[in-house]
Amino acid sequence: MWPFKVIVGKVGDQYKWVRFGLLGCVSAFVGSYLGVSIFGDGGGIPFWDATTAFFIGYILNFVQARSLGNPKLFLTANFKSGVFSALAGASAGGLFIATRSVVSGEDGHLYAWVIEGLIIGFIIGGIIPNLSRFASGFAGLVAGLLGFYLLKLFSGFESEYLTVASADSLKGGMIGLLVSFSEKLVKKTTGQHLLFIQWSAGEQSTLLLGSDAIRFGTSDKCQVFLKSDKSELPVLAEVRTEGDKVVLIDFVNDNRMLLDESKPIKINELRIWFAKG
Repeated sequence: MWPFKVIVGKVGDQYKWVRFGLLGCVSAFVGSYLGVSIFGDGGGIPFWDATTAFFIGYILNFVQARSLGNPKLFLTANFKSGVFSALAGASAGGLFIATRSVVSGEDGHLYAWVIEGLIIGFIIGGIIPNLSRFASGFAGLVAGLLGFYLLKLFSGFESEYLTVASADSLKGGMIGLLVSFSEKLVKKTTGQHLLFIQWSAGEQSTLLLGSDAIRFGTSDKCQVFLKSDKSELPVLAEVRTEGDKVVLIDFVNDNRMLLDESKPIKINELRIWFAKG
């Protein structure tokens, strides 16, 4: 069942970019098809875009959480991501209408798609801890550009709904793919500290360290999900940066310690360590 594992995803970073791309594509197609079918074009565009963005945000948050150990599809954080994405989509839809009223013809349509992609990509970037919103916004901008040209490619289809949903599917797929790629690029180029999580042999995650704390526990609010714990605390520990130092706060033992670079420690069944960027 190799394809199933790739699409649904094991824990760790392996094939993460594939999962983001494929499920971004599928979620955008479903959201767009429903949105345009229910709300239509014209004045209904903000609601249509909100529906599309909700599905993208919800599913990509699920993929991110699943890669860090949380298998739940119906997760509060998924809904929260979907709602924020929907608000971004509605705003982008309003700007889409405004842009087309100022710049007519094909150029207006192109600029509108680019603006939509930028806004949705900017919001989607919040799914990945400590990822620059500039990087995710730029990824969305490129995705909007490619989505526009796919719309032209599919313009010969008889069904208008299928045409725009197909175009939006590339926009969603490219947002997922490029946001995931931008995370890889930021890890290699910005000098941010990196947190490594060893799940098991061959399963490893790497997270950017920064102002957002990385929390470990059984709560759905944790970025790194642990299957079980005897302490019954929802959050067992968190890792954060303080200046150039990396600090582990252990809530179980009420302890605070500085982490040494490349020196592994254990949190339950996980081995974690950090490396300077």
